[in-house]
Amino acid sequence: SQDLPFVESRPAPHAAGETVMLDLLDREDRLAFERGRLRFRLALLAAPALLLFSYGPSAAWAVALTSAIILLSTAAIFTLLRRYPDALLRYQLWLRLVDVFSIFSVLTSARELTGAAPGAEFYDVAYLLTVISATATHARRGIYVITGAATLAVAAERWLEAQRIGQSGSAGEFLTTATLFTVAVYAVLFAICGSMVHHLMRTS
Repeated sequence: SQDLPFVESRPAPHAAGETVMLDLLDREDRLAFERGRLRFRLALLAAPALLLFSYGPSAAWAVALTSAIILLSTAAIFTLLRRYPDALLRYQLWLRLVDVFSIFSVLTSARELTGAAPGAEFYDVAYLLTVISATATHARRGIYVITGAATLAVAAERWLEAQRIGQSGSAGEFLTTATLFTVAVYAVLFAICGSMVHHLMRTS
């Protein structure tokens, strides 16, 4: 049977005492990496708290959505770590795709609340955290997959902004030179940062 995309096949048995290397990190390091990320995930709860403090009750929907995404993803990864570590390792790259979707959802809801246009700020750099994480655990494959996903998310945010301000009449109104340039810059930035992390980990 064919393997699912982004799902790792189990390594062949190795002789006793031999370390099985999976991309840049071995098995225990990859599990420790996910455990360490749990603290950072919970630290992200500062974002909805700031939204509630700044915008009051009008931020209730954005705060609820953001908090739910952070708490549910943290609980899911904690459960996988405790009960199904092998499944977590097998589907670890899928978790990074979930992270991209989570960031996209949080940024979209926050921008709708604040009225800020994606081109007026640089919150899309948050996707770099996911690119770096995927690079650490899946090397070049992580760079390619998550850079592509993050770039699509950046483009989708620009499309949603065009819809919000009423520029939905034709594809040409969305695919302006400025929009394409911005999306391309983010794609290059993601790829460069991922490649730098990959190089540093290989040479360290």
